[in-house]
Amino acid sequence: MDPSSLIKSLSLNQHYWSITAVITQIDAVRVFKSGQGKIQKLTLMDKEGSKIFAIMFNETIDRFHNILEIGKTYVISNGQIKATNKDFYNVNENFEIILNNISEIQLAIADNIEPVRKNLSVIEDIKENPNSPSDIILLVLNVSEVRMIYRHTDKKKIFKRDLQVFDLRSEVCTFTLWEALATVEGKQLEESKNEKTIILAKDVIGKNFNGFILSTIQSTTLEINPNLPSSKELLDLSNINVHQHTSSTFDTCLMTNLQNINISEHSLGEVKYYSTRVVIKGLNEEGNIWYNSCNTCKSKVFIIDDIAKCPKCSNDNAEYSLRYLMKLRVEDNSSTAIFTVFDNEVEQIIGMPVIKLEKIKASNIEDYNNIIRNICDKELIFSVKAQDKQYGNRTFRSITVQSIKENCDQVNEIEPKRIKLEEL
Repeated sequence: MDPSSLIKSLSLNQHYWSITAVITQIDAVRVFKSGQGKIQKLTLMDKEGSKIFAIMFNETIDRFHNILEIGKTYVISNGQIKATNKDFYNVNENFEIILNNISEIQLAIADNIEPVRKNLSVIEDIKENPNSPSDIILLVLNVSEVRMIYRHTDKKKIFKRDLQVFDLRSEVCTFTLWEALATVEGKQLEESKNEKTIILAKDVIGKNFNGFILSTIQSTTLEINPNLPSSKELLDLSNINVHQHTSSTFDTCLMTNLQNINISEHSLGEVKYYSTRVVIKGLNEEGNIWYNSCNTCKSKVFIIDDIAKCPKCSNDNAEYSLRYLMKLRVEDNSSTAIFTVFDNEVEQIIGMPVIKLEKIKASNIEDYNNIIRNICDKELIFSVKAQDKQYGNRTFRSITVQSIKENCDQVNEIEPKRIKLEEL
């Protein structure tokens, strides 16, 4: 291969050039918020394994739409070479390509690049060498909402999203996606979270933050549902461990009872996941089961002199809306517990959005009380996150509902029992 056809031969502001590269990823076409235009991104890799983004807009997307295919090698020529924005995720440290009206893409005849794949790691391997970027194939078990946080070093707003993932050794851990991976690929994973989604994560590292987690870095790429033998192996493994619950090594997601959740050993801050079938017995505290939520970070907003203040965003005029937050008393035949339940899951239990329930309570308190009574003595299967937290000298176990299983008997009425209203 001619050295001039390699990605490293590109230089800033160059318009006439040619590289030979395989397409390893084609992102979905995104339409600008204004509706005036669209954008699509390709990930290219050359024979040396170097990567670069090629970005297309509008007519260029239409021109090349029918010839691009993941895994095929192309000769790509001409277009603008521009410096990367260091504030955004990129696979190349220095450059990215803007394909335009002078660009050409042709299927390579002589050169066929096989996508370079390092040996796939498992979670245990990454624990041993956490700072060495690794490739790993994972089954996505759960997808959290995207969150905006402030980076400690410069107080910049950044996006993150946590996944619960399962590897080829049946080990489960949290995988944190950052920035564009959290908002773009993370959104695709959220939309397919009820399906069995496999991801090939390239260049991930490990971190010890309230227990071991996987984390993306600037060079990380995600391939969703890759066509690999390991994908089938992982699916077969999940059929045994996730649905039949026969693997003792898969205890973090095992269908278990409340006693096991309450007494299982956790190091402080360590997160573990469980599924459990319990009966709702009532609310654990009086007052509203909703709060004023900041539309940006979802933290509690305080209304002072008719001004909404969000302490997390440091915003003295925050936009906010009502969001469910409910503490449920639950039990099974082994023990009792308090579950913290947030917006979507509370709406699933109550059967109506928070705005509607708030209006009912304001207009007819007895109708509201009847709605609360109706959630009691119902049996549900919850996926929960358990974590030990410390306030002062006191340590307690926080159990937060992640989802309510849709593929099980969602609600089964059991023998009704009278519950005093004052207990609610």
